[in-house]
Amino acid sequence: MLGLGAGLERAGLSLDAARSTGSPRARATLDRLLTEARASPDDLSAVRLLSYSGPTAIDTLVELVDARHGEQVPLAAVRALARYGDPRIAERLVAFCPSAAPNLQVEIIQALASRAAWTPALLEACRRGDVAVGLIPQATRAALLRSDDAKTKQQAEKLFGAASPRAEVIARYESALALRGDSARGDKVFERECAGCHQLGQRGHALGPNLALIRNRTPQALIEAILDPNRDVAPNYVSYVLVDDSGRTTTGLILSETAASLTIGRDKGVTETIQKQNIDQLKATGMSLMPEGLEKTIDPQSMADLLAFLASVQYDMGTLPDFAAPE
Repeated sequence: MLGLGAGLERAGLSLDAARSTGSPRARATLDRLLTEARASPDDLSAVRLLSYSGPTAIDTLVELVDARHGEQVPLAAVRALARYGDPRIAERLVAFCPSAAPNLQVEIIQALASRAAWTPALLEACRRGDVAVGLIPQATRAALLRSDDAKTKQQAEKLFGAASPRAEVIARYESALALRGDSARGDKVFERECAGCHQLGQRGHALGPNLALIRNRTPQALIEAILDPNRDVAPNYVSYVLVDDSGRTTTGLILSETAASLTIGRDKGVTETIQKQNIDQLKATGMSLMPEGLEKTIDPQSMADLLAFLASVQYDMGTLPDFAAPE
């Protein structure tokens, strides 16, 4: 039946359409399989069959986007929903974004951006704060800014075209680019400010991006990333606020997810696994776990020292995360 569904989809048809012309036996078989699929929401094959069945499966597929079905089933459900042009789907997908895990948020954003009729819902969700602007990929932003629809383009310009609110701070620290940095002092800055969340070789903690991967970034780009961490946040580095059924609040990154639990990571390598049945609220902040305001503890000379230290570290890119001390 999956093979038939795939073939019908390539022809622009659905199993619902085939049912109307099928024999009584064929209709009975299809009805039985679809009933079984609706009763087996954690089975990826069931999700695939529902995706081929046609618009009658939309409500069921929307229900499967819920995180209680694990990781892969919600992703498959969003991909299936993206095949339909029903305008109601967009708002229903948006509703999942605040509490969705990183991979699911990416999938929802891609689905909303894939249809011109859905992009207004995505842009409005960004305006309301239900979807963090920092989560919208640069390629998607660029496409929206070039939209032929005047209203879409205007909304995108308001969201993505404005100067960063941290621009003034970054401008003040451009003086660090002209200062002579001391890598030994920069090592101490790294240990004090960065090692709690970033790994450099065998040093630090692998919560944020591994700093061994920044070797090709310019000093200017590094200053912008350090002082404006929320400008462009990769989905897997968005922080979440979790409230369990005892009222306790935990803030951190979602490191992993299973059908039954989430593992949250915090600075200094602290992790905690929480059963989903004990989660009362889960919401993405849309912001990096890395705080703004490092200019309060890193002056321009310290920034120059940190940049010098990062530039002085030598990496064996074939054996990362090996770390060689600066010469």
